[in-house]
Amino acid sequence: MADLHTGEILLFSKAKPAPRHGQPFTMLFQDDLLAVVSSSAGAGMTALELRVLLAVWAMVGFDNLMVLNVSALARRVSAHRSSVSKAVAALERLGLLRVLGPEPGSMSRDRRLRLNPHISYRGRVGERHDAVVRDQWAPNGPALAAASEAVQTTSSDESGPEQPSRSSGMEATPDAARKTEKPEVTKP
Repeated sequence: MADLHTGEILLFSKAKPAPRHGQPFTMLFQDDLLAVVSSSAGAGMTALELRVLLAVWAMVGFDNLMVLNVSALARRVSAHRSSVSKAVAALERLGLLRVLGPEPGSMSRDRRLRLNPHISYRGRVGERHDAVVRDQWAPNGPALAAASEAVQTTSSDESGPEQPSRSSGMEATPDAARKTEKPEVTKP
């Protein structure tokens, strides 16, 4: 901005406001969280999966997004890297989070992780709805719990090792779970 009388260029710098609450926090939404935790899929969560979920809640940035460095997360929860990778994949299958690709233009191999805003959200309350719509999350509450159970049932009925979906969206419906499976290829 320039002063019209002197021609001097004026720069304004807005200071970052002090945090209102003294430390970062993530909002948890009780009805949706209780629906998932009380479902049979939620009851089947391991202690490590719960610890990883709690650590992610504590580490997540604004708009429920964080860089997923499995080694750093494993150190935080005092577990092996491979166990934490499996726990993250299980949480993704339940619809509690999504693992996205690396930041566009980044040279890092670290992937990004986004939490389900139906369960928890870090940001402004009004932006939570936008996050749900933008990322096309599964329905909330009992529908999310039922969808999580359906995904767990579908994946446990299959033979062979489970392969976590790395699609751009975590569709938590039985039909969508079948669509993400790789077709079997038989060699003559």
